[in-house]
Amino acid sequence: MTIADIYMRGKQGLSSAPSYLVPVLILILATSASFGLGVLAGKDLSGEGAATAQAGISIGSSTLPTPLPGSPEAPVATGTYVASKNGTKYYLPSCSGAGRIKDENRVWFQTADDALAAGYTPANACPGL
Repeated sequence: MTIADIYMRGKQGLSSAPSYLVPVLILILATSASFGLGVLAGKDLSGEGAATAQAGISIGSSTLPTPLPGSPEAPVATGTYVASKNGTKYYLPSCSGAGRIKDENRVWFQTADDALAAGYTPANACPGL
């Protein structure tokens, strides 16, 4: 059997199929692809999936994920400045260096003067300090 024979059989099979079959198949494939893309979009980059985003805050018609208790994003304490109890620099919470501090090592300060009084100095790589 050659490729031309296979092509002719497929063409004959499509011509004898009901006229609604092709649009139905296209619809099924499109919805399956959309569902698959939606599942992929909900996956977390760390590979844990969307399980950490099950709780949410509803704003209008959209839902923003909120951190679950005990997750890395859940703040234990808050303040304006953060430092590591093992380090010498203090950061704004939005700085990349602040994100690398483990929760159990975080020390929070309300003012820069409080951080300075505790012996910390501003981080050079943190804009806004």
